[in-house]
Amino acid sequence: MGKHPLTLIVLTSTLTALTLAGTIIIVFVLFGPHGLLQHNFVSTLAGHILWVVFPPVGGGLWGWGIASLMKVPARPLIKTCAVVWTISLFVCVFVIGLIGFLTRGPKIQQPVFLVASFLVAGITAAINARTLAGTLGLDSLKEKMGRNTGIAAALGFLVVGLILQFAFGWVVGKPVYGSHSMPAILLWCCLGSALAGGMIIGKTLSDNEEKITMTMTSQV
Repeated sequence: MGKHPLTLIVLTSTLTALTLAGTIIIVFVLFGPHGLLQHNFVSTLAGHILWVVFPPVGGGLWGWGIASLMKVPARPLIKTCAVVWTISLFVCVFVIGLIGFLTRGPKIQQPVFLVASFLVAGITAAINARTLAGTLGLDSLKEKMGRNTGIAAALGFLVVGLILQFAFGWVVGKPVYGSHSMPAILLWCCLGSALAGGMIIGKTLSDNEEKITMTMTSQV
């Protein structure tokens, strides 16, 4: 007897927030524009190694968590999720870093930042969800799971961004309580994106729990 569907949805959503969104939060808190680590350390070999370690660890923990929730062999999920999330996060950070650079000028404003960032969040979530579905043997659901997860993650990002903007006045390029606003907005939006995308993944896993168990155990 598997977990109650609502329980699995909540656990998957929380797991995704803690691992995938958590990876982004840690990277920006440590290495961001106002990160805890000084830039001269970040530019050293130790800094490069530390920066590179976090994405595969976050992705691997996400895969291990999904495997634990579904009670299936963990190794395939850990390896696949670690690799895909690492590639996704490097691309994501590069794009968002480029947006951050452009927002210093007068041409890029809050709406452009939100639109560009929520599209990146949605595409990243879709790729990871699609890969997860394939690894779990849900080949017929890869496109649907990727698409639905991407849409949910993008909307989660956008909704949080709009709430921060209109309810709290958090706007890119404007200081919030004396701190740089872009990382703060980005991290909260990523958390909302992970929670929303994780819910869709959890719902799909719950609906196909028996099929996943049979497929994964047969591969052992």
